[in-house]
Amino acid sequence: MTSEEAKKLCLNLLHADTEDEVIKLLKQEDLWDKRDKWRFLGDREGNYSIVGNQQNRSDAALTEKLVNSIDAMLMGECMSEAIEPTSHEAPQSIRKAVARFFEKGSKNADGNFQNWPKKKRREIANNITVALTGSKKNPSITVADAGEGQTPNKMHDTFLSIDKDNKLKIKFVQGKYNMGGTGVLRFCGNQSLQLIITRRNPKIIEQMTEEDESSSLWGFTVVRREDPDGLLKNSMYSYLAPLDIDNKPRKGEIIKFAADSLPLFPKDNSAYKREMAWGSAVKMYNYEMKGFASHAFMKGQSLPRLEARLPLPALPIRVHECRDFKGQSGSSFDTTLSGLMVRLKDNKGDNLENGFPDKVQFIAENETMHATIFAFKKGKAETYKADQGIIYMDNGQTHAIATKSFFSRNRVLMGRIKDSLLVVVDCSEISSRARERLFMNSRDRLGGGSLQSAVETQLENIIHNHEGLRLLKEKRRQEQISERLEDAKPLEDVLRDILKSSPTLDLKQANCGLRN
Repeated sequence: MTSEEAKKLCLNLLHADTEDEVIKLLKQEDLWDKRDKWRFLGDREGNYSIVGNQQNRSDAALTEKLVNSIDAMLMGECMSEAIEPTSHEAPQSIRKAVARFFEKGSKNADGNFQNWPKKKRREIANNITVALTGSKKNPSITVADAGEGQTPNKMHDTFLSIDKDNKLKIKFVQGKYNMGGTGVLRFCGNQSLQLIITRRNPKIIEQMTEEDESSSLWGFTVVRREDPDGLLKNSMYSYLAPLDIDNKPRKGEIIKFAADSLPLFPKDNSAYKREMAWGSAVKMYNYEMKGFASHAFMKGQSLPRLEARLPLPALPIRVHECRDFKGQSGSSFDTTLSGLMVRLKDNKGDNLENGFPDKVQFIAENETMHATIFAFKKGKAETYKADQGIIYMDNGQTHAIATKSFFSRNRVLMGRIKDSLLVVVDCSEISSRARERLFMNSRDRLGGGSLQSAVETQLENIIHNHEGLRLLKEKRRQEQISERLEDAKPLEDVLRDILKSSPTLDLKQANCGLRN
């Protein structure tokens, strides 16, 4: 396969929007049926035990891809300045990295983009994009970023590895376990198909000391799930690596080609329009989006779901709805995903009760956390949340969610206003050991144990004793009483008319009975 032929196949796969189209393209090149041309993900034949034990919700799994893109942007900026990411010269936190690399020259640099003007947010967001294409039920989703990128020869050890310590010693990235990005595979159609396209940032290549003949090339592969073979009991995940397999079947190399740039970024409602000179694009085919597959920007759909999963991301992200929704509500093509907390701050006056949000610090088992309490005006909460009550956040990403039933507990007693409450618990300051105790590695649920119990007890006390919430609960109670009285007035008027036409009835007695 020549370089031009490889590029053509890569772009054809990118424009395909169903797994059937992908399989057809690969069969035409004799790449689908021969297992020797496919390499085990992580070079582990029994990789299903890791890949299959990730997030149990497709929106949580998709969030990991966005986090990986943010990490790639920060890593790319760091290495472009010839800074070793694991060194003491590198930023020691995510916020410090954002301040250093994206707020240069700013007097008030704090690494929090919610203080940026909207124009700058959009400018940076254009470097991390999400595009929805194809089906309105199970669309394909492409996440692209202008981050560090990888050389084709290094893809085995990065995108296609499992359980390696690639980011473990880097302080300013979110990824730690080198497996969260595989969580999307179980939600990608029947074949778990995922396309990966990448090229290394040339500024980083200049700093390289080791030889890599693929350093200036693009590489691409397709990940799939294979049914059990032979004595194996479980499925296997593999990726296309068909080069040099004569002497090393199932250990081949990635297809690569030369190109100055590729149209991997979306523009408006066109998915592959803007050129990318380096970076990465990951396309997930026929992604399962039950309950949130409608227009991305409508209530309860993709954008609100992702913003709840990333309440305060390190960098903004641009979301593009590229499916044909003519004649339906939601005419916008693209918007910036800023996170739930940033959106609420931007629209605070229209959505929140006076005195909110309110931030409260608390300590559980010697670990310091911060709870931000949001109390919504009537009818406003559903725009920003569904059933969420408590969101546990670490470095801007949701790691666990408790439903609003939490507010109905006997030790909380806020059931009357539970639909109007949201509490975001920032756990970014807790120790590594505490983080491991509080959250599961999949970053989508709590781990149980004494620390969880201690945190919940503190939250129960804070919410129950919060003066503003108690006043709001009483205010809503009075409003409900007034509404009931208003509803009763038409009936009272009818009875008055009847009584006037029936002199034998005791009007005074009837009125008393009505009020009782």
